Amino acid sequence: MEKKIDIISIADDVASLSMRSVLEYWNIKVDIHYVAKSQDLVDIFKKDSLSENLLLMCHGAEEGIHLPELDPAVAKTQPYDKVLTPDNLDEFLKLNGQTVVSIGCKTGTKALADAFLSKGAKEYIAPSSYPEGTASLLFTVNFYYFLLVKELPIKEAYTKAKLIDNETEMFELFRR
Repeated sequence: MEKKIDIISIADDVASLSMRSVLEYWNIKVDIHYVAKSQDLVDIFKKDSLSENLLLMCHGAEEGIHLPELDPAVAKTQPYDKVLTPDNLDEFLKLNGQTVVSIGCKTGTKALADAFLSKGAKEYIAPSSYPEGTASLLFTVNFYYFLLVKELPIKEAYTKAKLIDNETEMFELFRR
């Protein structure tokens, strides 16, 4: 069975390309989706062809997932502006048993996890605080190494990736 992952890049191109290179080196098929405006994200989550592994390369904060800054004229035409909240996700999110990993700071809240899990995600993994950016990338590389290369169960892959240092310990696992 072919191993696949969808990377959803919300204004984090360098980290997204780094992850793509690592995953493809491991012979994992990668589809990368670039988000320039909120409608792009809505359209991505309407696809029935998303793989069982979704990686959100994004930035976040207390209120939710940061969206790319837009010209005010363009922003008026979008369903969401500046931040995507758990309530916003509830309006359009449709998943089918995927494992969702988010690297965005503070996206590991119960509210965001509940939004993903209630809309069909099997697991949701994200940092509960503000890890240093390279630590988020390190956690993600290690998580997918243990999950997709070593084929460990999700809980074990998560635990091994989380135990690298204090920064990676900020990642939380939520399950349905």
